[in-house]
Amino acid sequence: MFKIAGRSAESLELERYYKSNKAKLVVVYGRRRVGKTYLINRFFDNNFFFHITGKHKEKKKAQIKRFVNELTDKNNKCLEWDDAFDLLRKKIEKSFDSKKKVIFIDEISWFDTKKSGFLSAFEYFWNHFCSTRDDVLLIVCGSSSSWITKSLFKNKGGLYNRINGKIYVQPFTLSQTKEYFEERKVFLSNRQILDLYMVFGGIPYYLDYFNYSFSVVQNIDRILFSQQAVLKNEYDDVFNSLFDKNDKYKNVVNVLANKVSGLTRKEIVLLTNLQDNGQLTDILENLELSGFIRKFSNYPQKKKEAIYQLIDNFSLFYNKVIKKAEANDTEYWAHSIISGKYYSWRGYAFENVCFQHIHSIKKSLGISGFLTTYYAWKNASSQIDLVIERVDKAINLCEIKYTDNEYSITKNDYLNIQNKITQLSEESKKNKGIIFTLISSNGLKENQYSNIVQAKIELEDLFL
Repeated sequence: MFKIAGRSAESLELERYYKSNKAKLVVVYGRRRVGKTYLINRFFDNNFFFHITGKHKEKKKAQIKRFVNELTDKNNKCLEWDDAFDLLRKKIEKSFDSKKKVIFIDEISWFDTKKSGFLSAFEYFWNHFCSTRDDVLLIVCGSSSSWITKSLFKNKGGLYNRINGKIYVQPFTLSQTKEYFEERKVFLSNRQILDLYMVFGGIPYYLDYFNYSFSVVQNIDRILFSQQAVLKNEYDDVFNSLFDKNDKYKNVVNVLANKVSGLTRKEIVLLTNLQDNGQLTDILENLELSGFIRKFSNYPQKKKEAIYQLIDNFSLFYNKVIKKAEANDTEYWAHSIISGKYYSWRGYAFENVCFQHIHSIKKSLGISGFLTTYYAWKNASSQIDLVIERVDKAINLCEIKYTDNEYSITKNDYLNIQNKITQLSEESKKNKGIIFTLISSNGLKENQYSNIVQAKIELEDLFL
């Protein structure tokens, strides 16, 4: 068994389930391309009793044939999933190996085609055979977090309350991204890692295309804009593989990409022209379950209307940059990094990274153990990048600034900050102390206005 860079917690969970003296059914899930399959394959060194992967939109007959062929019992012509799982049961029963039998079913949702009977056969196989043994570890994995949630976690039938373990594989943090590169003997500065992260997020599949012979800018052009760009069609591929009627999903993501602080449901309806009905509810829920957006309330507004915010870095970059790029410019990013659209995008992207690293910000502020809520805040006249409301009756009002040099507060900035502090204090009923906090990529320049900053978060703090 191997430990994997950036996946120490997940590895410990897998080890615990493997060493259990009881049968375990474990679900590994997370965003497509986040490294779920790699984690499992690497941890077990591809040493499985049985391993099969579903194929997107493959018909039932072909799926069953591949399943049976993996059991090396090619003379059996199974027509139903019950028969295929019965062959797997017999294979387990015939094994005299006393060690744990690890069964890995990858992309499980793609086996569950319409009227296939897969899920009921899988339920029976687990409940009436595997669960009675002490030598089986059954791991299922999938990128469709909506299917995983509805069909497994919220199952009302044979799998109700039968899942023994859940491992949610999240994108790497900045710190884990650094660890990932260092394991590969690629040593980048924190600023270089941030610049990559703002484009690709902590998605190992994307980061693996980085070539240390080139600069960050050259890599982005090579991976996304060159004639041989390996991720040129990635955005469409991901949505096609996860969602039916994916144009509506992409429509929602597109409007959210233009408002980093998020939109209410009513605003999404207005901007997308989608109907405010159950289908929109499903779209928003599925995007949230799949790790593309998050849902929160804009407290302390009296009406706690839910706000939806895009949190997937690559989706943000695609909608803000790639889809607007000139088709034949193979060095588009190199030509863009001094343009206004570049500065606009990086402001959005850095805010997004900060939201993804609340744990690091809290650690730097010395409030890791505090219960907090966080959100972008706005009213009719003001907007605040990030508010961290704390259980100790304090609020961190955070301004987020990505700059090439130290950030210098001007007189207008100073007056604007004072106004935001006053408005937030009034709307929170003046019962909480407000701490103005600057989160910056390059530090703060001391001047006559800088004393308004009560707490500072710098780039290195985001790597905690």
